[in-house]
Amino acid sequence: MADKAKLVQIKLLQQEIRDRQLKEKQDRAERRKEQEKRRLENERKGEVVQ
Repeated sequence: MADKAKLVQIKLLQQEIRDRQLKEKQDRAERRKEQEKRRLENERKGEVVQ
């Protein structure tokens, strides 16, 4: 019985880790998109100034 409880606990921890890794990956992708958007806006501003 204790073994089954340990297995359930392990599965929950593994799922938690997978969820956290997925969220981090999504956050990184979102940050990249925002940085690219800012970079493009800055390029446009630079062109207008010249």
